[in-house]
Amino acid sequence: MLPGIIAGEYRVEQARIDTRALAERAGANCRIGEIVGLDVCAKVARCRDGTCLGYDILSLDIGSAPDTGAVAGAASVAVPVKPIDPYLDHFNEVMEGFRTTPRAVAVVGGGATGVELILAMQKRLTGSAAQFEEQTRQRSFHLITQSAEILTEFPHSLREAVLAKAIARKISIHVNAPVVRVEPNMLFLASGEILQAGAIYWATEGALAPWLRDTGLLLSAGGFVCVDRMLRAVGRDDIFAVGDIASFDPPLPKSGVFAVRAGSALAANIRSLAAGEPWRPFRPRKSALYLLSTADGQAHGAKFGWSFSGPLVARFKRNLDQRFVKRFTPQRP
Repeated sequence: MLPGIIAGEYRVEQARIDTRALAERAGANCRIGEIVGLDVCAKVARCRDGTCLGYDILSLDIGSAPDTGAVAGAASVAVPVKPIDPYLDHFNEVMEGFRTTPRAVAVVGGGATGVELILAMQKRLTGSAAQFEEQTRQRSFHLITQSAEILTEFPHSLREAVLAKAIARKISIHVNAPVVRVEPNMLFLASGEILQAGAIYWATEGALAPWLRDTGLLLSAGGFVCVDRMLRAVGRDDIFAVGDIASFDPPLPKSGVFAVRAGSALAANIRSLAAGEPWRPFRPRKSALYLLSTADGQAHGAKFGWSFSGPLVARFKRNLDQRFVKRFTPQRP
């Protein structure tokens, strides 16, 4: 729902799940903090505040954030789109600044996240259709990817439709354009081209927390935790991993669709481990439904290699997202 927040379709609170209230309803304790180390032999997790948490069963569901460490200067200049709260804070500052000083906006990353966010930001920062031509003369929007196309994980027909929409909305698409260096207000591309941008956002593939490398867990080449079909970390019966952090064989797309569907299998296997009962394998569907918002009252979808679009798809996506949040939001008396 993040692109909908950026485009002004949702308030932040409409897309937020209260973790404390959810945990309380489930009879669980909730501790907000950050793990910075893990001793799998002693079964202890070390927190940033210096405290330690012992465990019997551990589930790692920490997701990932765009990798700003792979490009010089990106970590200090670019704003990763995850974690979400710092990104939203920065975008709100950009909106305030745009009222007085027009600025170019650049998003690095041509996957679904980058495409949805550049379309949403363009919609929010250029205003109504009547203002569009005047606003786009003062502001520019850039989407940069090292791939030959945007949305490589989607069918060709969907890619072409979204690309045409982005171009019509005066968004510059830079393909085959690896970023080699980032400096304040500047992106240096491998081709030698330099892009000026007052706001630079990073939406590339995720990188995991560096402390995972010191845990002794079996990691994939990309640094993800290798898991079996029971969602256990390979070689461990007491540690699970799901979502972006997990690496399957054969690999699954890093998609929230698969992460959500893994939840029920994860819960069942945690219970089974505690009770000494049989395990339940996670069986991902061969084809997932993907929905992509274009911040214009329409959305695009893909399943089984087919694509479809229109206002009805947007309505379906909104209903699906809102039902999901409501499902995990305790109802107030």
